[in-house]
Amino acid sequence: MKISLITVTYNSALTIRDTVESVLRQDHDDVEYIVVDGASTDDTVKILREYEPRFEGRMKWISEKDRGLYDAMNKGMKWKEEKNPDKWTLPYLYIDPKDVGREYDGDVIRINSQSGKGGVGFIMEQKYGIEMPKKMREDFGYCVKSVSDHKHKELMPDEIFQIFQNEYVNIVEPYELVDFLLKKEPDGTRSGTVDLKVEGKDVTFEARGNGRLDAVSNALQKNLGIVYKDLTYSEHAMEVGQNSRAMAYIGITAENGHITWGAGMDTDIITASIQALISAINRMKAGK
Repeated sequence: MKISLITVTYNSALTIRDTVESVLRQDHDDVEYIVVDGASTDDTVKILREYEPRFEGRMKWISEKDRGLYDAMNKGMKWKEEKNPDKWTLPYLYIDPKDVGREYDGDVIRINSQSGKGGVGFIMEQKYGIEMPKKMREDFGYCVKSVSDHKHKELMPDEIFQIFQNEYVNIVEPYELVDFLLKKEPDGTRSGTVDLKVEGKDVTFEARGNGRLDAVSNALQKNLGIVYKDLTYSEHAMEVGQNSRAMAYIGITAENGHITWGAGMDTDIITASIQALISAINRMKAGK
């Protein structure tokens, strides 16, 4: 029976020799040794090359940049979905959970304070179809870590999704979107009005900009005394069909360089994008 031993390394020059030597001392007849290195900048790769001949073809290694353990898991899940192999071959999990009466996303995956943005992003994308931008995943990862630390417990996927909903999506305090009406001008710009509730009071602002989102952004900054720059935007559909929901993500950069993220969900993509902008502004006002 072949035994595969896997070592994950990054800048491990001070310890990798002891690890490799321990593998060489194994007396099993068929040992395969695999080293996955995260593009180390010290002598780790040099040491691996030094030891490789002693394994007589039984050692395989790779050195490339990655985003950690859950990045590898995510790649493995996508590979499994595309290839649909007869046997369970997911990295880091060597049995199919169904073989022991369990489910992968509900019984196996847990998030704790050490899981990081990769694990959180994996759950949100695989289970809920939430494809956050990379920088937003990092921000959300810290948010989930804080909750896990505070509760002193691992979090289930539904708990993580609820944190996302509560902290990022369609935030309505102190500013809440009521409606907007924007038309295209002969010069290609958009102009009209945006209706809000500001701390519970109805207000209407004139809006004008290069596009609908730009027009609303200009109106909010001008009338609410808010200053930000470098608006980052992405979107995707949540489902397929006429009544499918859209999810939009927006990051805004404050004068001190801090980026605040918000998300908007609606059946109309423009409404979702404006909701995302207002969510980001509300979170920035709250110091998040």
